[in-house]
Amino acid sequence: MNSSAATTRRGSEIGRFIRLHWPVLTARLPEKFSFFQGKADGVVEGFCAPELWPNRWIHSRGGSLFASDQTVPERYSACGIQGRGGSEYVFAFWREGARRFSFYDQYVVHGLKEAASCQKTAERLEAALVRWKRGDPLVVFSGPWGWFDPVTGDFERDHQVLPGEFGKFYQELVARSRAEISRRANETPSGSASGAGEADAFNALIARYRSGTADLEVAAGAAALLPGLAPIPRAACVLLALLTSFRAGDARRARQWAVRLNQAARGTDLPGIPSQQLNGAVMIEEQDLAPIIQSLAAMDQPAAGTQEEREAIQSLLAQYQKNKTRFPLPCPVAPVSAERTGPSPAVRLPIGTGIGSERGDRRRDTLPGLPPKVAYGILFGFLALVLLIFAYVFSFP
Repeated sequence: MNSSAATTRRGSEIGRFIRLHWPVLTARLPEKFSFFQGKADGVVEGFCAPELWPNRWIHSRGGSLFASDQTVPERYSACGIQGRGGSEYVFAFWREGARRFSFYDQYVVHGLKEAASCQKTAERLEAALVRWKRGDPLVVFSGPWGWFDPVTGDFERDHQVLPGEFGKFYQELVARSRAEISRRANETPSGSASGAGEADAFNALIARYRSGTADLEVAAGAAALLPGLAPIPRAACVLLALLTSFRAGDARRARQWAVRLNQAARGTDLPGIPSQQLNGAVMIEEQDLAPIIQSLAAMDQPAAGTQEEREAIQSLLAQYQKNKTRFPLPCPVAPVSAERTGPSPAVRLPIGTGIGSERGDRRRDTLPGLPPKVAYGILFGFLALVLLIFAYVFSFP
């Protein structure tokens, strides 16, 4: 049998095995797809369409890379099997527009049947699909690490505390895994979202938000972009997802984003509506907080959502109202061009300087603490009284 025939036969075997245990994975493949074989932390065999071998993402933390990799086509699907000697894993990746799905789980450990099974993996896959079907913009599950949170950039079990030497080994493993993710991220081709690419991708998302015509797509795009952003633009991106979800009528998702925003930033670090991201972590934000406050106030419903969501919304609302008082909109200090449209960038003036305020700009030529009309009234009244006194005194012979 020649190599081409052997490859075709092997592809058929892999396809039958996946269809037998996790049929939804092969069902997502289009009519035309490619079979690939290779090595990526073990022997990998699977299918993809279009032809983009997913080897960079086929490991226990690879879903976090897939979530922000800008080389992934908008319509992409891949699934397959990874053999790592003593165990085997099933993997799946797909993208639909701005939404992404990643699944990686161990289904067999040779010599330890109780440790894993195709049925247990099918149950975990079903849990991931529940999140996908309810509309989550980003679903990433890893059997060894749990669910991935794009806001914090952590997996569910990253901060698990275990006793003794095993606990120390576990934390070292997490640190090594994160270092490996960072190394692989630096190998991303130039077209990916890194550095200026991240800023360009976020600015494109901001432009779509300002157009007001694709709120659900903007919310999904924000979720996909989060893992690749630095903390400051990441918080602004969470705010963008919150506002667009609420504006699109998805109040449940907006409440979830409120919880994440409340965790990502506090006080004066809370973002305004993003206007532009410069290269790196520099953000230009709109100064008007009213749209944010109005959305949060409308979301603050006593019977809506969980206790955690309600507390997060109330906390954000109080903090943004405080920020609005602390950083009032400055008066214009220069003529504004008639050609300029849209809100001006955020300008937070130092407290107590009087810059841009009525009291700081006015000459101090009136009585301290009194309005000009009152001060001049008192002055003229005093002069009139003096004249009356003189007239009375000199009226006597």
